[in-house]
Amino acid sequence: MLEIKNHTALTVELLPGLDKNGYDYAVVIIKGVFNINPVTSSLSLSEIPAEIIKADVFYDKPGTSSVRYETDTAILKRSTDVVVNGHAYTENLRPSASTDVSLQLADHHVTYRVFGDRYWEKAGISWVPTPATKFDRMPLIYENAYGGVEQTTDKDKNPEFYAYNPIGKGFIPDKSKPLDGLPLANIENPRGLISSINDRPVPSGFGFIDKSWQPRLKLSGSFDDQWEKQRLPLLPLDFNDMYYNGAHPDLITKAPLSGGELISLKNLSESGLMSFTLPTWSAPVAVSIKGKSKDFLPTLDTVVIEPDENTVLLTWRVTVPCFKQFLYINAVTIGRRRKA
Repeated sequence: MLEIKNHTALTVELLPGLDKNGYDYAVVIIKGVFNINPVTSSLSLSEIPAEIIKADVFYDKPGTSSVRYETDTAILKRSTDVVVNGHAYTENLRPSASTDVSLQLADHHVTYRVFGDRYWEKAGISWVPTPATKFDRMPLIYENAYGGVEQTTDKDKNPEFYAYNPIGKGFIPDKSKPLDGLPLANIENPRGLISSINDRPVPSGFGFIDKSWQPRLKLSGSFDDQWEKQRLPLLPLDFNDMYYNGAHPDLITKAPLSGGELISLKNLSESGLMSFTLPTWSAPVAVSIKGKSKDFLPTLDTVVIEPDENTVLLTWRVTVPCFKQFLYINAVTIGRRRKA
C-alpha cells in the first residue's frame, strides 16, 4: 500500500504522468502559500494550506477571461514560471494617465507601461488615440492587453481574432475597416509602444498564457490526421515540453530557480515597492519503488505573486521515471522527520 510521509507543513500530492512516448512518471507536487514580510523582505509559510489546482481557474467565464491559476498537474517544467496576479498602481495612488510597472529577478528586468483608457478616433485621413483617462489602479489581466476579436458591423462575416490574445483590445485584421471608438490596449511594452492603428504588438502582461493561445499553442504539436491514426491518445511526436510553462515568455526563466533569488516589484502594490527573497529548499524527496528508495531534490518551477494579498504561491516538483511501475510505488517521503 502506498504511504506518503510528509514531514513538512506544505501541501503534497502524488500524481501519475505520461510523456509523448508513453513513458510513465510519478509526479510529486509540493506547494505552499507564503506571506511577504515587508520589513525583512522575507517569506514565511502561511497557516492557510495551499490548494493543488487540477483545472485552470479563470477570473471569469472560462475561455473568455484571463487564467488566474493554471493547473498544477504538468509532469515537468524545464524552467520556472513567474506570474503576478494583481494591479498596476500609480505613484502614491495619485490619479495619472500612465505608470510604469516592473519586476526584477536577479539580473532579469521586465517593465511594462500601463495607460488609462484610450480610444482610436479619426483625424482627417489618419487615426489617432484619444488622451488617456486618469486612474490610480488598473487590473493586470490580458483583457487590458493588446488583442481581441474584430469589431465589425457585417453580420454575415465571421470575425477574426488575435491568436496571441483573443480576449484583449485594439485588434484590427488586415484590410479591415476600423470602427471609431476602438479601444487601445492599457498594458504595453515601453520598448515598442503602439504608434499606428495597424501595429500588431506581442501582448504584454504578467499572468498565465492560456493554453489555446499563441505562441504557446504551437508548442503542443501537430494534432493532424496522421496523429489521430497513429498516435492517439499519446501526444504528438513534435510536442515540446516547454508547453508546460504557462507564464508570459518575458517571465519564464532561462533555467529553474534554485531559491535565494531576490524578486523586486515596482508599482505592483499600493506601497509602490515590494521585495522578497525566495526560500531555499534543502530537504530531499525519497521515492520507494518495489522497496528500492531513491532521493530527489525538488525543483521550484512556479512562482505566483499576489501583491494585493501580500502572498506568494510556490510550487516545487519532482518528476520520477517509473515505466510501468507507478502502481509499485511503496512510499514517498517529503523532508525529514524532526527530532523530538
